[in-house]
Amino acid sequence: MTHSEERSTARHRYSGLPRHTKILFGLVFGIVLGLAVHAVAAGAPWVDAVVRNVAYPLGQIFLRLIFMIVVPLVFSSLVLGVLELGDVKKLGRKNLEGDKLVELNGIEPSTS
Repeated sequence: MTHSEERSTARHRYSGLPRHTKILFGLVFGIVLGLAVHAVAAGAPWVDAVVRNVAYPLGQIFLRLIFMIVVPLVFSSLVLGVLELGDVKKLGRKNLEGDKLVELNGIEPSTS
């Protein structure tokens, strides 16, 4: 088997995995790698530099991209949900039903 065939076979083996399994593998790999670096080089200056100059900025970019997608999605869902009700009286009735469900679950409603 040539080198390129081995690479394509390895790529094919992992491409058949479901996405949630790949995410789980990535999560476990990140935890193991983080614990290993913490055990080996807890106070090393290069670890602090990598966290400050690479991991933190990438994490901030990731979070801002998620917020950029999620906030408009939630807002538009709320607006469309209210618009689909049509009658404002229905909105009051639905809000009362929602408050009852929240109270039954033991969560204090923030709009009261």
